Amino acid sequence: WTGRSYQLEPLPRPTPKACPQLACTFKAVRRQVCETLQLLDRAELRGVVAALSKRGSSSRGGTTSHLLSLQGLAGRCPTVLWSLVREFDGDVEGGVEALRREVQDGAAVES
Repeated sequence: WTGRSYQLEPLPRPTPKACPQLACTFKAVRRQVCETLQLLDRAELRGVVAALSKRGSSSRGGTTSHLLSLQGLAGRCPTVLWSLVREFDGDVEGGVEALRREVQDGAAVES
């Protein structure tokens, strides 16, 4: 997966039980950076969105939108950010909205 300013490359698992990993290369302020991160699948990403939806955030009036913004994820959780980039072909905001709908649909089914 390659975007305008990044490249994502799934890495082989060192052992069968190891979690999937992703090499993320991107342009930082003055140089290229390569990070190796755990790769989360769609179900795990949905779990992150569901957990944040249940907890809220006292510092922002009970909303979690700032935590799932591109800027918020870049600063707080690059694993979630790059997994969203990969899962949703670079559309982080659209991916978060799709996952929110999946969480809401799942909650409606459970009720």
